[in-house]
Amino acid sequence: MTNNIPISSGNMVGPISDGQRLRTENCSYLAIDTEGSGGHQPELLELGAFAFDSAGQERAEYHWYFRPVAKISYHAWRVHGLSAEKLRAEPLFADLASDVLAVVSDRRIVAHNAPVDVGILKRHLPGWGPLETIDTLSLARKTLPGLSSYGLRSVASALKIPDIDAGDTHNARDDARLCMKVFLALQEIAPAQMSFL
Repeated sequence: MTNNIPISSGNMVGPISDGQRLRTENCSYLAIDTEGSGGHQPELLELGAFAFDSAGQERAEYHWYFRPVAKISYHAWRVHGLSAEKLRAEPLFADLASDVLAVVSDRRIVAHNAPVDVGILKRHLPGWGPLETIDTLSLARKTLPGLSSYGLRSVASALKIPDIDAGDTHNARDDARLCMKVFLALQEIAPAQMSFL
């Protein structure tokens, strides 16, 4: 039996089984993207994630917004457009930490410039660590040498993946989905480089 777990403000999480978690053997990958408050140790404001299996089948989608405690820097706001006013009705991260932990545990985490996204989650989830971290930025640099930019959208464009979000600001949900598609495309064109997965 599967259950849907409601998350913040009308967002929905995909079907979860086996005690609020998809079984690792069926869905071992989780593509994530985060948006933070800026600064040296940013506070998590948004988390988007897509669970998928080794065949590239999307299994579940997750998305949360979090109300900040500290101030959001101007630079961060320019990147993602999230303000304290916009997030004032959202829950604090602490209120949903157990839900987030259930989603990210026992997964291979896929992210573009993964140390940033994994780092912010580690600070918010003490004691947690990914089963494995896969950085699509590093993979793209190895697989697609000579690009003028290795930003997520530039890599997606080089791989002929349609951009999901035409907006000017970053969005964790769309960026996580695009990261998943970039990873799967890189896996398809350079399977030898993915043999460790």
